[in-house]
Amino acid sequence: MQKLKKAWFMLLELGFRIVIHPGLRARLLAFCGATVGKNVRIYEVQLFNLENGFKHLKIADDVHIGTGCRLDLEGEIYLAQGVTIEPI
Repeated sequence: MQKLKKAWFMLLELGFRIVIHPGLRARLLAFCGATVGKNVRIYEVQLFNLENGFKHLKIADDVHIGTGCRLDLEGEIYLAQGVTIEPI
């Protein structure tokens, strides 16, 4: 059952990459268990270690996550208000 659950989360993550609008992507992550504030923009990112789903992702208001970021959801990730992250 755990493998089926992980496969479902992986399928959702792939779907998030297909969604074009960064605001909609943020809303969908909130719908699937992440904590997402207002005015959050999430561009094409890769989320992995999805055994616990998206509940470890906590994003405050006015956060921008740029294209190409990779977020490991093994542990909790908290992005404070106004944070912008981009890969180098």
